Amino acid sequence: MKAILKIVECSPVFKKLHEKVSNNATPYPFLTTEQLCRLRCLFDPDCVSYQIDRNPEAPFCLIQTNGDNLAEGELNECALVTEYILVDSCTDNPLDKSSPGKP
Repeated sequence: MKAILKIVECSPVFKKLHEKVSNNATPYPFLTTEQLCRLRCLFDPDCVSYQIDRNPEAPFCLIQTNGDNLAEGELNECALVTEYILVDSCTDNPLDKSSPGKP
């Protein structure tokens, strides 16, 4: 019997942060759905995460471009805000945005 080897390449995926979010993300008030916010992050070469803010009168979508703000000591609790970090699907680690050519 032949064994079939399937090679799976790693790709960027979003991982939900639980209970805490990063500071100083840039608001995008014209992005009013989670899908648009996610796409904005995917197509921004500097994006490391996006936030969905369900607080009334707050911008719905925020984009984080500073990976240093995702360090555990930099995260804060924020009611009704969820953050999704761009990670490598194989390692579950945040993507390295410091090297040219990296996704």
